[in-house]
Amino acid sequence: MKKRAIILLGIIVLLSMSACTKKEKNITLEDSEVNIERAEEDPEQQTTDDIKDGQEESEHPDVDDTQSENTESMYVTYEIEPVQDDVSSDDLTATLATSEYELIHIISPQYPELTKAMDQWNKKQTEQYQEMFSDCVEYSKEIYVENPDNWMGYYTVSSGINVKRSDSLIFSFLESWDSFMGGAHPNHGNKGHNFDVKTGKELEIEDVVSDITELITVLDQRLTQTYSEDIFFDDDLSAYMKSYYLDPPEGERSKFQFIVGYEGITFYFSPYELAPYAAGSQEVCLLYSEYPELFKDDFYSTIPENYALQLSEYTDESLLIDGTLRTLCVSGMMDEYQVCSEINITIDDQVTTQETFSYNIKPYYVKHNGKSYLYIQSVSENEYEDFMIFVLKGTNAEYLGTIDGGIRDFNDPSKFRMEHMIHMLSTVCGVRYYHVGDDGIPVSDSEDYQIIGDVSLTSKIELEGDLIDPDTGKTTGTKTFPAGTEFVYVSTDYKNYVKFMVDQDQLVRLSVTDDDPQLVNGKDAEECFENLLFAD
Repeated sequence: MKKRAIILLGIIVLLSMSACTKKEKNITLEDSEVNIERAEEDPEQQTTDDIKDGQEESEHPDVDDTQSENTESMYVTYEIEPVQDDVSSDDLTATLATSEYELIHIISPQYPELTKAMDQWNKKQTEQYQEMFSDCVEYSKEIYVENPDNWMGYYTVSSGINVKRSDSLIFSFLESWDSFMGGAHPNHGNKGHNFDVKTGKELEIEDVVSDITELITVLDQRLTQTYSEDIFFDDDLSAYMKSYYLDPPEGERSKFQFIVGYEGITFYFSPYELAPYAAGSQEVCLLYSEYPELFKDDFYSTIPENYALQLSEYTDESLLIDGTLRTLCVSGMMDEYQVCSEINITIDDQVTTQETFSYNIKPYYVKHNGKSYLYIQSVSENEYEDFMIFVLKGTNAEYLGTIDGGIRDFNDPSKFRMEHMIHMLSTVCGVRYYHVGDDGIPVSDSEDYQIIGDVSLTSKIELEGDLIDPDTGKTTGTKTFPAGTEFVYVSTDYKNYVKFMVDQDQLVRLSVTDDDPQLVNGKDAEECFENLLFAD
């Protein structure tokens, strides 16, 4: 599946930020809170209520609220890095070849062996895609030069990553790939990667399954129950899989593609593996609770009660909802301008439709306190981000509301990061940490938004501010700063104040009200600072 890196557009002050969103809608940030557009009992009526501020404020709101390196967590934190490349014809009139893939960087310092393993995987992935891209460029140039007027489109190799489990036992991710290097149609498929978090070893099927022969028997039963028997290459599917995966007549045996998930192990079969291309891919999820003797309990004896995982859009996903294994698919209906006007959520055979306006979507499944939720991140004009929240009940998806902001590093419902566009003495990107509340709505863990990027303002006049102890957050006095002082943006509550660093060692709080015009110590902000820049 192709994924595209999100690139910030807009004012120059934002160029130093990373992965931030622009605010273009009428869902505003007020009263130190992110607003949520909630759905009322009448689905035709909607009002705007505030998201709840957390009861647990950060002890030091001016200090970055990321997890301490010495803190043990039951989740692995990571970052996904998109890599892209393309080549055009000499006259720049045609794209000849493209390459898109993703790398994973482990952030959690307590898992050094996993970090080494993923660094090695990244190196191998980079080498593989550079080689394939080189082939794409070579082949496409040959074809294009022969007949440029009938060029049918570029050659491409791409893959995207969805992390499916990231706790203290297993780090697993699904690599969905596709390619086109000529021929009747593109190719696509899935690769499962599962790593032992403590040792960094990538797991083989023998590491997690106690009896491979019995596994094949179970897979035969589930595949023929789920799909028409007519689609498979062989009527005796068990015998075919044994020859394919265990004892091939010639060459190396093929590997099962699987994901060791939170609730069970999912097996993925790409086109041409068990069935022809026209039959598409097949997928089977076997729950640990249904087959306790089939799987080794090393990797499911301790499973988090709450977790979040990214889903693949436009793809059937097997999920345990209300104790029942169901198939969920999130898809967007694109118009002629490649704008998604509505989102369809299909659980088994029941479809829920929600209106939207976005260019792409990214769904997350959230299990929290025994309930199932669906968060759908969307990106629209000017890279503005928001996400819709649904509670899943059986085959129903009930809309709860839409929240302004972009979710980052979402695998732990008890602590995850959101980025918001802040319009306070310029447009800046602010970060707060949240946890999923009892009703499925995110609750903020701190009052202040930490500002991303090196954003500074120069004063036009003398300004008096409160001096803040960065360790305690308490006011230690006041000081007047002369005109020409550089104030480096640190944080804001987006209501009453902005905190700056002055001379690299003085944390200063200025009174700022989000009025029209904005006021600094009761004076028009434009009279107080030079070059205030706001995004539209």
